[in-house]
Amino acid sequence: MQGIAAGSESVTANDGRIWLIRSIEPMSFCRQTVAFSACLTVSLVGAAPVVANSEKATIEEILDGDELFIDDQKAKVEETAQSPQVISTGVSRGQIAFSGGAVGRINRQSLVKLGSSCFF
Repeated sequence: MQGIAAGSESVTANDGRIWLIRSIEPMSFCRQTVAFSACLTVSLVGAAPVVANSEKATIEEILDGDELFIDDQKAKVEETAQSPQVISTGVSRGQIAFSGGAVGRINRQSLVKLGSSCFF
């Protein structure tokens, strides 16, 4: 019988009608990869990398103690650090605002070197 897709079979009923039964087969690895890539591409449309100006940062908040440091010196809220200074924490957490308008949280036992960048 021509025109029937692979993975399909036809069944003839008692009254002469032909029924087409299509089996559902799992996608091959190649098709799964293509489908995943297409979904990922669609989901990333418009999600261009954003580069924040990381030359200067201001301490906005210190949480869970007072162990937030600028170049190993205890920092205070509204204190500013500039490149190439390092903002680090001990058992505390904090919130910092960058000069470009971005805001970030710094977790316990963390380190941020101003002026450096990271790409995923």
